[in-house]
Amino acid sequence: MDHVERQTSLSALGITAAMSSVLAEAGIPCNMLAGYHHDHLLVPSADVERAVVVLTTAWTVER
Repeated sequence: MDHVERQTSLSALGITAAMSSVLAEAGIPCNMLAGYHHDHLLVPSADVERAVVVLTTAWTVER
């Protein structure tokens, strides 16, 4: 298990869609779990390291 921790505004829309799209473009399947305080992306264990790199890179480029 690994995590990429980012804080976003509760009024922001489309964040999970954006993250799942970035992963889909990289060929990494994911399932989303939305919680009250945290959302979780579930990816196959073989893809965890690559998913963290892809999401971290996408977040850095977009911000």
